[in-house]
Amino acid sequence: MKASTFQNLIVGLLCLAVAGLSSGLYNQYQRVAELQSTNTQHLHTLDILQRDSNALKDAQEKLQYALKDLKQMVDMVVFLPCAVMLGITVAITATTFKKYL
Repeated sequence: MKASTFQNLIVGLLCLAVAGLSSGLYNQYQRVAELQSTNTQHLHTLDILQRDSNALKDAQEKLQYALKDLKQMVDMVVFLPCAVMLGITVAITATTFKKYL
């Protein structure tokens, strides 16, 4: 084998190696770009979920205050008539017993 043929063979093999490495590097670049895109989408989704979570927490807090107010109104509706009835009963009882005292 002549030296020039051997050199051509070595250069050809080096070119093939460089082409193979370039192809692998390009595939890695594409994969990194895909992962970055996916990461950006996940960050966007995370931002939306955090915003929704904060909105739900605010709504829950408002509902808790509304529930507290509703409980107070129910207490007024239930206990006020009972207190009135108790007052009337005490007044009637006191009036009745005054006759006997």
